[in-house]
Amino acid sequence: MTNHYCDMQNADVIMTIGSNNVENHPVSSKWVQKALDRGATWIVVDPRYTRSAEMADIYCPIRSGTDIAFYGGLFNYIIEHDLWQHEYVLNYTNASYLLDEQYSFDVNEGIFSGFDEETATYDNHSWHYQVESTKTWDTSEGGAYAWAAAPGVPEFTPPTVEVPKRDMTLQDPMCVFQQMKKHYSRYDLDTVSATCGMDKELLEKVYATYAATGAPDKSGTILYALGQTQHTYGAQNCRSMGILQLLLTGIVMVINQKFFISGFKSLWHRSPNMDTLVALGSGASFVWSTYALLAMTDAQVKGDMAGVMSYMHEFYFESAAMILTLITVGKMLEARSKGKTTDALKSLMKLAPKTAVILENGEEKTVPIDHVQTGDIFVVRPGENIPVDGIVLEGHSAVNEAALTGESIPADKAEGDKVSAATVNQSGFLKCRATRVGEDTTLSQIIQMVSDAAATKAPIAKVADKVSGVFVPIVIAISIATILVWLLAGQTLGFHASTGTGPFGPPPSASRSGLTPKLFICCEKISAIVGISRSGRSGS
Repeated sequence: MTNHYCDMQNADVIMTIGSNNVENHPVSSKWVQKALDRGATWIVVDPRYTRSAEMADIYCPIRSGTDIAFYGGLFNYIIEHDLWQHEYVLNYTNASYLLDEQYSFDVNEGIFSGFDEETATYDNHSWHYQVESTKTWDTSEGGAYAWAAAPGVPEFTPPTVEVPKRDMTLQDPMCVFQQMKKHYSRYDLDTVSATCGMDKELLEKVYATYAATGAPDKSGTILYALGQTQHTYGAQNCRSMGILQLLLTGIVMVINQKFFISGFKSLWHRSPNMDTLVALGSGASFVWSTYALLAMTDAQVKGDMAGVMSYMHEFYFESAAMILTLITVGKMLEARSKGKTTDALKSLMKLAPKTAVILENGEEKTVPIDHVQTGDIFVVRPGENIPVDGIVLEGHSAVNEAALTGESIPADKAEGDKVSAATVNQSGFLKCRATRVGEDTTLSQIIQMVSDAAATKAPIAKVADKVSGVFVPIVIAISIATILVWLLAGQTLGFHASTGTGPFGPPPSASRSGLTPKLFICCEKISAIVGISRSGRSGS
């Protein structure tokens, strides 16, 4: 597919081969659907029965890695049934060009002319066209290549252009069309269906449907090479993707090695915890996927394509990495929330004034807040913070207590009313007697409570710890029992692993069993910390 996605809507036949565009390329599927709405036919050729195959008008299974044979058969079918656009091919392609007389191709050996066995290299001289004439660029004023002699263009020697010989009848045995016809003639329906593992009648139906677009008023498009599982070296590509997943997962596991160290240490000491489930789920997924990768490679070496197809769907590297990543993200959010709680504590501490104005022998004196004693008389002018807790002796004012109570409306204070440290005197002059100072003030007690709450476990966290102490061994015991049941039922260990039953199989069960409580505890911690932080800010 070399045109733009939006041009797909104009196709009469669309053939998807080597991709699953419905699930992996939804933008292209949008234009495929527009073509289908116009009456187009959709063919999907793929070794997998994907969602694209489900939605297609024709689905044709193909053996992985045999797409070259499939296309060879399509070319041969089109040529044999004369379903190609003569005018276009003759005038806009190299079909009529004559190849060098020395050009040849050995069908049995798969070697072109010009091959040197000693150096194992090609001399491609015989692959050139026969030359009818030569001509140089016309760089004169008004010539086709006048731009080459224009001011500012770097000077260079205009090339000599060779004009190939042509046979407009396409009958010369050395013309490209005849050589292509000869090359693909061996790709008959029987050979292709056997090579690609296809039903012969279904294969012919696919060829006939797509070849019908050779008519001048029809168009077809092929969605090709959008995936990695179906190419000339399909098995090699699958193996490469598997190795890439293995390497990327290995990086994630090394970064999160603390889970494995903690988890397996706990298991060794017969006190498994949540890290044990995480380590077992992620580790088992990685080990099984590595085994599947090696087994697939062995099957590919032995030419067992059925084995390759079986093992290529047994990779769970992404699940092994996903478990560790999600838990690490949870711990990161927890640390971030703890950091915000620390910021909230710092904000509360900043509310406390550093000095106070006290009365000594009838005179005002500014002293550090630490020097204020219980019973001292202090004064607060409008706009100043109240330094310590006390009782109003004289004056009347409105005091903003939002820092402690969260109430935005100022509270009226008169003789006999209590005032608290860090609140703001807004309108009048107040003369007060200190009742609580230092760590005894309301503000200091709030700061201490927030700090203690952040440093200690909430009751629900303690309950979660107790549950995990029972939950983890039960999950492991159930998983081992499941393995034994499958083995006694005559199934292989591979079957058990592929169904994901327990921490010794891929994560459909183990990862979830270890991940869910772990995330629950993380969420509990985060919610508690956030609640404490907001409580501190609001003064509640």
